[in-house]
Amino acid sequence: MSSPINAQVDADTGLRYYEFNGQKLVSATSIRKAVGMPNDLHNWVVNKHIDAFLDDEYLREKALDVAATEGTRRIKHRNGTVETDAEADVRARKAARTVVRKVADSERDTAAALGTAVHEAAEMNERSESMSDNDERKPFVIQYERWLAEQQPDVLWSEGQVFNLTQGYAGSFDLIADVDGIRTLIDIKTGKRVHTDHALQLALYFGAEFIGGYDQMEGKDVVFDYATDLFKDCASMAVLHLRPEKYELVRIPLTNELAAAALDMVRFSRWLIAHPTIDTII
Repeated sequence: MSSPINAQVDADTGLRYYEFNGQKLVSATSIRKAVGMPNDLHNWVVNKHIDAFLDDEYLREKALDVAATEGTRRIKHRNGTVETDAEADVRARKAARTVVRKVADSERDTAAALGTAVHEAAEMNERSESMSDNDERKPFVIQYERWLAEQQPDVLWSEGQVFNLTQGYAGSFDLIADVDGIRTLIDIKTGKRVHTDHALQLALYFGAEFIGGYDQMEGKDVVFDYATDLFKDCASMAVLHLRPEKYELVRIPLTNELAAAALDMVRFSRWLIAHPTIDTII
């Protein structure tokens, strides 16, 4: 998904922000990051790191070699002193962790990059028939085209930016489409499964106030009235889950409980972002 012109990533925190008429709004995806990953995903990440170390003998030896090399090296501090054995051990362990983390995270990072590429192909209406058989996006784009051909949605808007100035957040959804006669707000996902926090993300989009963005002709941020009218008519929200071998439109019921949880997540994340250290609240 191409980055919106009015969205920036904070270099210190890695969180993404939108701007609308000078107001800084945290993105829905960054809100998810700020409150922490879901427990099942956290456990998956931890297990990936453990498995990478236990299962790969070469990786294990490399990590231990790095640790041993770093542990025997001494670094001179600016004040002229040399680091202690304990300081060298901490640095050596960090170096070894970096080796393991890089390998263990490669699957997740590759999947994230692939998901972005598939989003961009869909956004640009890039056809699978024009793609090489070696293009890893192709199976996902084929499934997207199958969804278009078989369910015949009437796609009314794509790549919209939603804003909630009252609650202070924004985000980018993929589609507004009439599917089986129901106007639906849709986000495309390409991971192995749909997670609970995807429902929270969609609930934030659904609870936005309008669709808007930077108008290059007018040279300012504006509300897109026509798109907002389409958005306000949405009666449903869904994840379009694309996998190489299948697609599924997963409709997410917007209950009061889900809407409240999404809004609580916004408030909690904004508080965390405003208070990164304890001295900001004492």
